[in-house]
Amino acid sequence: MSFPKLSAGTLKMLAMSGVATLAACQSVPVTSLPALSRLDPFSLDPAALRAAVTHQSSLRFVPGETVMLMRVNRKQEGVVLEETFALAQAPGDQSAPTEPGTLTTVLSVRNEDRDRFNAFQSDMRAIRDAKTGKHSFVISVSPAVCTDAAAESAEVSIYISGRAGDGFVPVARKQAVDEVRVCQTTTGDEGMKNG
Repeated sequence: MSFPKLSAGTLKMLAMSGVATLAACQSVPVTSLPALSRLDPFSLDPAALRAAVTHQSSLRFVPGETVMLMRVNRKQEGVVLEETFALAQAPGDQSAPTEPGTLTTVLSVRNEDRDRFNAFQSDMRAIRDAKTGKHSFVISVSPAVCTDAAAESAEVSIYISGRAGDGFVPVARKQAVDEVRVCQTTTGDEGMKNG
């Protein structure tokens, strides 16, 4: 199974001495850096973590294939910890961003994956507490989208909210999606409804 790669949907943090600070990442809007630097990957609540994706109204999300990837890298060793979580449509959020001519779909970690998310955080804390050098933390959202008719291109903007009431911070604006499929409609499978 392959997922569209959205490099601009990636938020990269450097974890040092238990403090999460944002590392340089060309794809993240500069205006988002202060808010993102306060996002603590060690204490994120999977029930409150949200990704908002603004998109053309013709796009639908493929159920179970839109994912959030979380990864810890060590400078000399590369990836030392990695986990992927399928995202599900979350209840509407009035603070979710809107862009003219688009719809916004708010996504969250599925209920059945929250224990696994918490276990991943526990492993991250163990790596941090071992003090084996500097590590970077990467979180990315890869939307899997389809449309009823063949589309040449599509673009999305991705926002992250780490806590209820914090609002959404842009991590990618108007980024091209690598692959837009034609939706396969069968009885009972119409893709995640938009907005």
